[in-house]
Amino acid sequence: MPELFVFTIFAAVVTLYSVLPKHRQLRANFAISRRAKCAAIIGGVSIILLYLSELYLEAASLNFSWGCGLICLPAQFWVGSSQVLIATSLAGYTCYVFLQDEATIYDDEVLETRLRNLFATQQFNTLSAVIEDNYSVLLSADSSSQAPRSRETAKELLTAKSLLENHSELNPSLAARIIGDPNCTLDRTVFAREYLKALHRDHMSLLYHEVEAIEGQHADRKVPDSSLLLASLFEDSSIATELRIWDPIRESVKSYLRTLSEQPDDKYVGRSEDFPLTSPERPSHDPILVGIELFDLFASQALRQDIDSHIFLHFLAEIVEEICSNFELDSTADPTAEFPNAYGYLLKHAIAVYRSLITLPTQHNRDFRMSISKIGTDSESDILKNAAWGFVRSQKAILLTNSVPDQFKSDVVNDLIRAYIELAQTDDRMGQAYYATLHKHILYGTGSSQTPSNEHLEFLRELDTQISRLNQANFSLGSQANYYRRLSADIQSVLNNHP
Repeated sequence: MPELFVFTIFAAVVTLYSVLPKHRQLRANFAISRRAKCAAIIGGVSIILLYLSELYLEAASLNFSWGCGLICLPAQFWVGSSQVLIATSLAGYTCYVFLQDEATIYDDEVLETRLRNLFATQQFNTLSAVIEDNYSVLLSADSSSQAPRSRETAKELLTAKSLLENHSELNPSLAARIIGDPNCTLDRTVFAREYLKALHRDHMSLLYHEVEAIEGQHADRKVPDSSLLLASLFEDSSIATELRIWDPIRESVKSYLRTLSEQPDDKYVGRSEDFPLTSPERPSHDPILVGIELFDLFASQALRQDIDSHIFLHFLAEIVEEICSNFELDSTADPTAEFPNAYGYLLKHAIAVYRSLITLPTQHNRDFRMSISKIGTDSESDILKNAAWGFVRSQKAILLTNSVPDQFKSDVVNDLIRAYIELAQTDDRMGQAYYATLHKHILYGTGSSQTPSNEHLEFLRELDTQISRLNQANFSLGSQANYYRRLSADIQSVLNNHP
C-alpha cells in the first residue's frame, strides 16, 4: 500500500521538525518561497487525487496497463509510485530547507517581524541563534542587497542595551564571529565595547572563565587553546587594536572602582580571602584583576605579532591611579605585609606587568617588536616605550598616596630601581634606548618639556626619600652601584634646580 509509505515519509518529516531547535523551525516562515509553497499545495492535492484514483481502480476491479513499451506495468503501480515520488520530493525539499547551514531568505518582511517579536518577548537566545543562522545575509557586507529590512533590524537589536545586559543568552560563537569579521556590517567597535562591558559586569561570565585560563608569565601571556572570545580578539591583535579594546577594559574597571568608592564598606581595604595574597601570579575571578590581566595579554600578543601601536598601555596606569584613590587600610590590614590588603595585591600585580614589559630588552632570545625611534618622553607607536611611561606613572600614583604604607612604597620603588639597573646593564643598542627613555620619564615625567611639573617634583621628593631608605647593600656591587648612584644624583640635581 503506497499510502502507508507516504504516511511514513510525512511522519518522519514532522518528527524531524519537532526536534529541530526553535531558530531552525522559524525557517518555515521566511525560508520557503511562494513557488515552493504553491508546489507543496499542488503536490498535496495531487497525492489525494492519486489516492482516490487508486481506490477507484481497486473498487472497479479495472485491469489495464500504461507504458507497455519495454516493460508493461499495471496502472495501480504508476498511481502508487507517483504518490511516493511526490511525497519524497516534498520531504526532500523540506529537509533541505531546515537542515542546510544557511537558508535563503525569501520573505524579508516576515523575518524582520520574527526578529522584533523575539526581541520584544526577550527570547534573546533564539534571536541570536536566528541571526547567527543567517549571518551571511544579515551581517555580511557581501550580501548587502538581500533582506535589507532584516539586516537593519539585526544591527539595531545586536547593539540594544537590553540584549547586551542579557549577554549570557547571546551565543558566544556569534559574538566571536562578529568581532573577528572585518566584513561585518555591524559597528564592531560599538558592539565589542558594549559586549565586553556587559561581560565584565557579570563575574560569572565567559570573559572571567577565559581570563582565568590565560597561560604564561607576565609579558609572555598566551591565549588559551580552549578560548573563543579571547581568541577572536587576540589571536590577531590587529583586531583588538582596530576595535580599541583598551577603552572598554579601562572604562569598566574604573567604573567598578568608582562604585566601590561610593559604598560604605569596601571589601578591598582589608585582606580579602578572595585574593591569593601569597601568589601574585595566580589570577582570580575579580573585575579589577581581569582588567590587568587583559592588558597583560594584549601587550604580550601585540609584541609577538609586531603590531604597530602602543595599544594605550598607559591606560593600565589610569587603573592604578583609580586604585590609589580608593586605597585605605581597615582593621584587618597589615601595613608591614607584602600585600597589606587586596588593593595592595592589585597594585603589585600591575607593577609586575609593567616591570616585566620594560625589562624585555634585556632578554637574549627576543621575538617581539622593539620599534623605539627616539630617546625621550615623546609618545610613539611602541608598546615598550609606552610601558616605561605607564610604569613611572604608576609609581607616582602609589608614592603620592598618603594612605599607602611606607613598607609598600619601599617595595615598589625597589622594583623600579631593579628594572632601571637591568635595563642599564644591557649592551644592546635598543635596550640602551629604552633605558635612557625610562631615565627621562623618571626625571621629567611625560611630554617634550624638560621641566617637570609640580606634581612630578613632589613625586621625585618622595622617590628620593624612599631610595634613601632602601638597603644600600643590595646595590653596592659593580656597575649596579654606579647606576644606582647616578639615578639618585640626577634626581637630587633636578630637585635642586627646581626648589
